[in-house]
Amino acid sequence: MALVRSAAVEPGPSGVRVNAVAPGVVRTPRVAAPLGTEGRRRTTGNAPPGRVAETADIAAALHFLASPLSSYVTGQTLVVDGGVGVKFPYPTIGGDQ
Repeated sequence: MALVRSAAVEPGPSGVRVNAVAPGVVRTPRVAAPLGTEGRRRTTGNAPPGRVAETADIAAALHFLASPLSSYVTGQTLVVDGGVGVKFPYPTIGGDQ
């Protein structure tokens, strides 16, 4: 995330935008097989929308960032995890704040 933020500064005046997408768990064949039925149930239960992301969910975020709709967005990392990071936030350095 820090790399995206700093990488957006220098090319900004030239109209170049630098952004990233940080996906959560995405249903793909490679992920689905090891998860199994129980893993799929737990993963689905962790996400507030009650489902695991599909590849189209991540593609939609990428499409938004590549489109004119995000023409004033730069230096940002768009977290596409269905709210899992809000429900289970990562601990901060130095404890809770």
